[in-house]
Formats: sequence, structure tokens, C-alpha cells
Amino acid sequence: MKLNQLDMQRIRCSRTLMLASLLVAVATTRSAAVEFFWQGDNNDNWNNSGNWEQNPGSGDIPETPNDNVTFDFTADLMDVDLNGVPHNVGSFSVLLAPFQFRNGTLRIHDGLTTLVKGDTVFAHDITIEQVNDGNWDIFDSDMVMNGQLIGSADILMDGNGDITFNSVNPFSGRLRVGFTDVFLGHPNALENCTVLTFSNPAGLEVNGFDATIGALAGVGTIDLENTTLSVGRINTDTTFNGDITGGGSIVKQGTGSLTLGGSMNNLNVITNSSGSLRLSGGGTIRQLLVPAGGTTIRSAALNMNNEEGNVFHISGDGNASIQNGAVVTLPSSGVTNRTVLTNDADLTVEDNGSMLISPRIDIGPSGAGSSQVVVQNDGAVVANRIRVGDIAADNGAAGALSVVSGGSVETDSLVFSLRGDVNVSEGTLSANVLAIDNAVSPVLSISDPGNGTALTIGADGGSSSPDLLIEDSSAGPGSIRKEGSGTLELLNANTYTGKTNIYGGTLLVSNTTGTATGNSSVFVRNGGTLSGDGSVANVAIVNSGGRVAPGNPIGELNADIIAFHPGSTLAMELAGVGNHDTLVASQGFTLGGTLDLSFANGFTAQEGDSFVILSASTFFNAFDAVNFPDVRPWWINYDYDLGIVSVGICDSEMDIFDYSDFADCMNGPSAEPDPNCDCFDLDDDGDVDAADFATFQTSFTGN
Repeated sequence: MKLNQLDMQRIRCSRTLMLASLLVAVATTRSAAVEFFWQGDNNDNWNNSGNWEQNPGSGDIPETPNDNVTFDFTADLMDVDLNGVPHNVGSFSVLLAPFQFRNGTLRIHDGLTTLVKGDTVFAHDITIEQVNDGNWDIFDSDMVMNGQLIGSADILMDGNGDITFNSVNPFSGRLRVGFTDVFLGHPNALENCTVLTFSNPAGLEVNGFDATIGALAGVGTIDLENTTLSVGRINTDTTFNGDITGGGSIVKQGTGSLTLGGSMNNLNVITNSSGSLRLSGGGTIRQLLVPAGGTTIRSAALNMNNEEGNVFHISGDGNASIQNGAVVTLPSSGVTNRTVLTNDADLTVEDNGSMLISPRIDIGPSGAGSSQVVVQNDGAVVANRIRVGDIAADNGAAGALSVVSGGSVETDSLVFSLRGDVNVSEGTLSANVLAIDNAVSPVLSISDPGNGTALTIGADGGSSSPDLLIEDSSAGPGSIRKEGSGTLELLNANTYTGKTNIYGGTLLVSNTTGTATGNSSVFVRNGGTLSGDGSVANVAIVNSGGRVAPGNPIGELNADIIAFHPGSTLAMELAGVGNHDTLVASQGFTLGGTLDLSFANGFTAQEGDSFVILSASTFFNAFDAVNFPDVRPWWINYDYDLGIVSVGICDSEMDIFDYSDFADCMNGPSAEPDPNCDCFDLDDDGDVDAADFATFQTSFTGN
């Protein structure tokens, strides 16, 4: 800004009028305000009274809290030496000229003003102390603080100028930053103070290096410019609701709480090393690290765009929580991107709408300690793979997944590793595949929510054969729902007591003791198959479209009670006399549906061969239809007294031994068909009558 002669004359006149008015308005004692104007007529020495113009005039120098000093373009010298001693002033102003101050201490009791190119440099050997709360008004000027700022006052920095802090400052107060741009010229320039911004942009600039501030608060926008800003070392609780941009990183320090309520736009890494960190503005970051303290993600969508490494890593004794409808998403592409918890880390996902979407989740894969993920209160987790437990046998790490109180977890693969524990207590877990990786007898505890099934397996067609124990959790009975086209094999004597529903694919029971399905009722639904050579307990109900296929592939399937509804199927394979599928119900059958017989392993039955395929203490009814394995004449016999059902091939030779049996079966056209008379229904019309007797006579050998 250039000033012509007329402008300069006007400023001089204005200052003369101001001095004249002060003669009337201000008392002449030093207890009243004294106005000092720097002239620098003799030298640069602050202590030389001849360098000062003052009102009231007494030949003094500024040195009390009531002294207000002004430096402007009328001075002869722009370099001011404080002579190595402290000086107290009320207000401090630099107007329309650049000044440099050095060698001493300046104690400001009111405020500081730089106005219209009142550019100011405080040298390295000067200290400024803001004694009381005050305003620093920096308008159209630059201020450089090479020396130190001390004190604990509340400083309001406003204006449209710049201030740069180039030293490590002991100042422990609060800097409230308006439209002034504050530049950090040293990594630790503001390490002890709270920076509170209230304009947009926020006015805090980091000059290309990693920096530390005591605390951060306010609004506006901060551009980190690919640097790391460490915040919170003074242990206070603050909230910053502005946006953070620039590709840089943030490290939360100290025992206090920091809330970041604005959006984070393409940041690199956010690290919580201590205290409480709350992220409620969402946005996009590359990585979130929680080695200590507590981190809460609330009420927003937070995306992590790093496709490699531990994208969301909770370690040490750190804990994190996703809540209040927040959604955290890791990229679906990449090889190693994952959510991982090591040591004694905890992660909680809770509240309706809250969700973690992660390609991989590893809970306790390494290091000492026990990590845990808790999904509760309608929170949800969706992952391609979840591994629970230690992948290295030598360090004793453990991991636990708890899905409780309405929480839900959906994964393509749930893998149990060493010391891995999964508890589904009044929540839901859906896994396409269950797998065991070096685990020793893992336990899966389940308990149904108010509406729904605790454990769903195979929805996308996966097959599983996990050697684990499934039991009820402490909250009550748990149920299993088998879906999809794959096979779920139960190898152990399980103890869960809820229902077992087979909606798709095959439930293969292979236990050698106890019951594979605990003390639960089994419901074979349309599209589902119950198979194996183990046992199920309670009642097994086979609905229309459901199928029972004993053996694996040939064997005996045991149950307490089995009821076949119309439209159901019992599939039995015959691999030889004495080598065929058998269904045993200790307490009885109710028959219906279709019996479907087939040969296996190249076997073909011969005339006279018979097979006991069902055995029970008692049974009711008969099959609605029977599909025999070939077109030869087969028979089926329901022995209700012995509780067995047998099948065989009819003897093609009619002799004297068949005559009485034929007579017993020929009951007239109005009689119900007797399935034990299949061999005498020679015209295959469903009854034994005179037409069959004519054929019988033709075939009768008389022997």
C-alpha cells in the first residue's frame, strides 16, 4: 500500500488531535493510561526516553500495564532493542510500517494490533507474554514470532493477516483463530496450547513437516498437506467440527478426549495413541490405527481406501466402537486389506444401522493377549472371511467373536484357529462355510434371538465339515438353519437344544456318540436333505419336498421319531444283501411320501433277495408311493408287529407255497390295497383280483 504526501499529512493531523484529546481525558499519574508513540529519534534503545513521544509527557518509557504503545511509519528507526529486560505494556500496536523487536521480554496486558502492512518480526532473543486474556488483531499484515510466546491467557487472533510461530513456545493458553492465518514454522511451535478455530478456512497451516499442537477445537477447514498433525498432548477434552483435508495424518495424543465432527477428505492415517478419539463426521481415510485408548466412530459413513495391509488395526489395549448408525467400509478389492485385532484389543459394533464391512477380519491372530469383537444391539458385521484365534501356536494369543443382544454377523467363511471362541447369544451368525485351522476342539455357543435363528450355514452353497462342538449359550436354546446347495457335516455329539432346520443342501450327521443335532427337533424342508450314518434326537419331521438319505454313502441313520409328510422322500441305496441303507427310529415312524430305492456300487439284486430298510419299536401308515430300482416284480412288506419294513424281489415261479398267500391277498375289488401283496398284483393295477388269479393259474407250476 503506497501513501502519498496528503495521506501522510492526514495521519499526522489525526495523531495530533488524538494526543490533544488525551491531555483532557487521561490523568497524568502512571496509574492511568499513558500513550507512547515510538519515534526512534536517537537510537534503537527502548530504554531511551528520547525515543518516545508520550501523553501525558513526563520523559518516561513504556514499562507499566497502563502504558499503550504504538509503532508506525513516522518513526526514524524500525528496529527496536528491548535491552534484555522485561517491559510491561497495556496494548501494543504496529501501524503502516514494518518493525523488528529484539533482545528482551515484552509483557502485554491488553492486546496486540498490527494494521495495514504493520508487518512485525519478533527476533529469536525476544519473549512475549500475554498476561491477561486479550485480542491479537492482525489486519493486512504479517507477523513472525521467532522468539517465544509464554503465558496461559486466552488469545483471540482475528483479522486477515498472517502470523508464523518459529519457536517451541511454552504458551499453555488458548489461541482462538478467526480469519488470521496461523503458520507453524516449527514442529512444536504450539505443542502446549489449544488451537480453537472459528472461521472457514480454519487458518491453521503446517509448513511441510510433521507438527504437534496441544489440542484442537472449533470449526472451519484444515489442510494437512501430506503432513502428520499430533493433537492432544495437554490432556484436555476438545471438539473440532471442521473438515480436514490434504492427504495428511492425525495422531491423537494425551489422556483427554478429541472429537472430530467434520468430514475427513482423503486423509492418510488416523492414529489414536492415547485417550479418547471420536470420529463423527465420516469421510475417506487410508488407515485407522488404534494401538491404545478408545476410538468411537459415530453417525457417519467412514470409508478406508487402502487395499493393502492392516487397514483397520486395533492393537495393544486399544478399543474401538462403531455406533449410532455409523458405517465403516474397507475396500472389497486387494489381497491383505483387513480389520485385525491383536493383543488385548476390543472392537464393538452396536446400535441399529451401525455396520462394519470388511473383506477380512482377524481376531487375535498373533501376539500375547486376548482380542475380542462384540456385535450387539442391532449392530452388524459383513465380511468375506472372519478368522478367530491364533495362527501361531507359540505365543498364546486368543480371539473371541461375540454376537449378542440382536447383533448380526454375515461372512462367507468363519475360521476357528487356536484358542478361538465364538458365542452367538440372542444374535444371528450366518456363515457360508465353517472351517477349522489348527484349532483344538473349538466350541461354538449359540442362543436364538427373540425372532430368528442363531446360526445359519451355507446360504451361498458352501460345504463345511468342522470338527467343533455346538452347544447352547447361557442365554438359552440355540438353533441351526442349513441353507444353500452345499453340505454341512456334524461330526460331534452336540448339545444345543433349539431347532435344526434344513432348507437346502444336505445336513450330514457323522457323530459316533450322542446326537449330532443335540436335543433338538429336526425339520427337513423343501429342498433339504438329512443324511449320514450318525444320529439325530427328538422328532425329525420331513416336509413336502424334504428328503432323508441314510448313509455316507451306505450306512445306518438313527433317530428317535421320524415323520414323513406327503410329498417327502426317503432315498435308500442297496449295495448288497446285508449292505444297504437303514433307517432306525427308536420310538417310531409315521410313514408317507415316496420311498425311492436305488442300487449302489454296481450291485443288482436277484430274485429272492430281501432287505430290512426300516426298523422301529412301532410305526404307522405306509409310503404313498414306492420307486423300485428296476422293472422286475418287487415287494414291500410292512410288519407292524415287528416294527420293520422290508423290500425284495418277487419269486417269478408260482408254486404251491404261493397259493395260500395269494388267497389271503385276494380280498375283492372294494378292499384297500395291501402293500404286502405286491407280488400277487400281477396286472399291476393296485389290487389283487380275479384277473390276477387267471395269470397266477397260467404261471402256476404245481410244485
